[in-house]
This record gives sequence, C-alpha cells and structure tokens, in this order.
Amino acid sequence: MAVTEETKIRKHNLKLYPRYLMLGFDLLFYYGIRVMFLTEVKGITSSQILLSSTIYAFSMIIMQVPATLLTSKLGYKNTAITGNILNIIWALILITFKSFAGLALSQVISGTAFALKYVSESNLLSSSIPQAPTYQRNEIFSRLDKKGFSRYCIFSAISIIISGFLYNINPYIPIFLSLICIIASTAISFNFNDIREDESKQSFKDYMKDLKKGYKFITKSKRLRALLVMTGAVWGIIGLLDSYQLTLLQDIGATSVQIGIIFAMFELTRG
Repeated sequence: MAVTEETKIRKHNLKLYPRYLMLGFDLLFYYGIRVMFLTEVKGITSSQILLSSTIYAFSMIIMQVPATLLTSKLGYKNTAITGNILNIIWALILITFKSFAGLALSQVISGTAFALKYVSESNLLSSSIPQAPTYQRNEIFSRLDKKGFSRYCIFSAISIIISGFLYNINPYIPIFLSLICIIASTAISFNFNDIREDESKQSFKDYMKDLKKGYKFITKSKRLRALLVMTGAVWGIIGLLDSYQLTLLQDIGATSVQIGIIFAMFELTRG
C-alpha cells in the first residue's frame, strides 16, 4: 500500500470514528423504556428481566476469547461489522419474541455482538492513528474517543426523552428507531478500512486449535480466572442495578416520560 494511500485511509478512519461511535457505541432509544416494554408489552416478569441481564453478562464474558481470536482472523473492520449485524438480529428478535426463551436468545446475541464490538472498535481507531511518539498517539486516541462518546451521550439523552413520549403513542416505535440507528451504524462500519491486512489466514481447524489453547490457558491461570470472575461480578452488579432502578421507578408510578427525563439527565452528566 502506498504511503499516500495509507495516509488517506488513516485520515478517513479518524474522521469517521466519532460519527460511528455516536450511533454505534450502545443501543439508542431502548434503555429508558426497556423494562416497561418487556413487562407491559411482552409479559416478562421482573425476575426474568434480571435473569436475562445475567445471561447477557455471562455471554460477554464467555465470548471474550473467541472474539479476540475472530478479530485476528477477520480484521477489525469485519469484526465490527459482524457485531453490528448481530445487533440488528437482536432488535428483530426483540420485536418478534413471545416468551422468555426469545428474550434469553436475544441477550446471548447482544452479549456476543458487544464482545465483538468492544474488541474491534477501539483497536480500529488505535491502528488508524499515524506513527508518532506514544504520548501523541494517546492524545489523538483520547481526543477522538471522547469526542465520539460525548456525542453519543448527548444523542442518547435526546433519544431517551423522545422514546418516553413515543412509548405512550406506540411502545414499538422506540424499538424500531433503535433498529434504524443500528442499521445506520452498520452502514458506517462498512466504510472503515483496515490499515494492515493479515497475510497469514487461518483455516477453521487452526482457529479451533487456537480457541482451545486460549481456554486451556485461562483455566490454568489463576490470575485470568480471577479476572474473569471479577469482570463477571462487576457486569452482573451493573446489570442488576440498571434493571432495579428502572423497576423501582416503574413501581412507584413513574411514567415513561418521567423515566426518560431522569435517564436523560444521567446521560448528559456522563457526556
């Protein structure tokens, strides 16, 4: 690849990343109304919602090693695309499922999607930054990552308020808007370019061997086992708190609009 062409690709990726992160960092239009949607529309109980959060966290933990190996095989761009496509499937299942089994399946798919996204997206940005002293690369990474995340938080706050109003009109409207945002982020991810092509393509057999070695190494390492347990515990606590606060707000009689305003303030604070 010519130097000038590689420079253009790097600039293109760096320019595109904040826009992508604004739409693709997490699920827009969904979180503020999800408990009300699942309980009132889908007939899911509060205990089942909490169990589904545990399934999501467990799926993310289990998929960390396969996601890393898959990224090394597919590249950062294709892994990010795969994660976004899985989120599209998640949204379609969320719209159509009729039992807890469907919710559990959607959570497994969502956990897998975000495991792939978290492994690939930050590395895509990092690999796109031109060669420079470490402190300069860190500064560029931090600036672009913060820019995209701040935009996401602002957009998320707006979407949460809007979803609260739209839920009263039709509870499926916020879910369809979330699906549209996922499709948009997927379209943007197709426009990224991997800076370096991996010349050593693995066969499926070699990939499975590496996967088994990875799990075997983890089971023998006390530090990695402790890290997985700690990560799982943290994810579980975050999921439980997130679900409980929505459930409590619903139990005390808060409307979807009031919940939207409360969570919008939280998102703006994060941004």
